[in-house]
Amino acid sequence: MRTDPRIAPLEDPTPFTPTVKEIDTSTLPPYAKTAEEWWLIVNTIWPAILDILGRVDMVASKERAEKMRAAKEPALSELLDKAWAAAPDAYFIHTWPQWDRFCDLCSECHVLFPDQDEG
Repeated sequence: MRTDPRIAPLEDPTPFTPTVKEIDTSTLPPYAKTAEEWWLIVNTIWPAILDILGRVDMVASKERAEKMRAAKEPALSELLDKAWAAAPDAYFIHTWPQWDRFCDLCSECHVLFPDQDEG
């Protein structure tokens, strides 16, 4: 039975995927300062990104995301941003594997568009 949608659930209804918990990010920069670093982080945490897409009911986007990643299409950042916006507003989300890195990718996507004016 669905609870009141205005109240965040106390527990994560989507358990961890065991393979996602073991991603080593110790050699990554804290956040992306260049497009190369952005793609390095994407490729390193890719299993977690796919897991997040599944958790926010964007499973249908996984195949498209795979193609965008393979082609290094900057539009992948827009897809990730949609997933971020679709994520529940609940404290448990911070326990999702690589959620912090995922958020950093969304906030640092400007490195993919260096020719665009930020003002």
